[in-house]
Amino acid sequence: MHGSKPARNHNPGDLVAHSHYRVFRTDAEGYEALRDQLYKIAEGKSKVYTLDMTIRRMGKRYAGSPAWSRNIARTLHISEDTTLSAWLLAPQYSNAQHNAG
Repeated sequence: MHGSKPARNHNPGDLVAHSHYRVFRTDAEGYEALRDQLYKIAEGKSKVYTLDMTIRRMGKRYAGSPAWSRNIARTLHISEDTTLSAWLLAPQYSNAQHNAG
C-alpha cells in the first residue's frame, strides 16, 4: 500500500530480523528477501514456519492478526486452511518462483 511502512521501506514482506524491522534500498531488494524467505520455508529450512502450517496458523505467528491470513488467502485465491506445502509447492507457484529468481 502506497505510503505504508512496508512501501516506504521497500519491505513488501514486512520482514523482521533479530527483532528489527528490515529496510531495503529498493523494492527489488525487498522482493528478493521475501523470495528467499519463501524458499527457506519451501525447503524446510525455516526456523519459524513449517510446511504443514496453514495460512491461518502462519498468519497468527507472523502478524498476530486474523486479517493477515484473510488478506493473503483472498489475494492468492486460496483457503486460509491451505497448508504452506500445498501453496508453496504447487506447480503454478513453484514455477513462478523459479522463473522470477
